[in-house]
Amino acid sequence: MGFLLRSLNVTVALTSEVCHKTLPREPTGEIGNIKGWPKLMWYCVDSFAVKPPKDWHPPADIPDHAPAYIEVRK
Repeated sequence: MGFLLRSLNVTVALTSEVCHKTLPREPTGEIGNIKGWPKLMWYCVDSFAVKPPKDWHPPADIPDHAPAYIEVRK
């Protein structure tokens, strides 16, 4: 996974609170690096876990080559 994220130049990760709690921490409490992964900014999205309407489409101004990694908890 780290190789894929690094090769796509991913810098932001959206994740669940459960996953966020298990991430390695620095002594300061900040999220540490995961070996082989790029430096990421982590965001919990549990509060955004609302099902979008059926007619929802991504915004048109996002370029097709914009990388992203999203973890979905069911």
